Amino acid sequence: MKKGLAGVTQICRLLGISKDSYYHSRDPESSLQKRYEELKPLVEVIIGKNPAYGWRRIKAALEKEYGIVINHKLLLKLLKLWGLSLNRKVK
Repeated sequence: MKKGLAGVTQICRLLGISKDSYYHSRDPESSLQKRYEELKPLVEVIIGKNPAYGWRRIKAALEKEYGIVINHKLLLKLLKLWGLSLNRKVK
């Protein structure tokens, strides 16, 4: 390490935060994607079978078929982040 430069570990200790908090605050969407990456294929399967499903039905299907309980706000954020738009037919 060069003289006069502090590393991430030293700075985090000085500020009293964990390194995980530091890296999460730098790119929260990336960490969100990593945390829920195993959920994406399941949601894609549900949307593929039932393209007219909204977030309520997707949430219910996740709970019924896979036993996964997820907050609706988080589900909406993930759908937006993954670009899985909900198909709607306008009459």
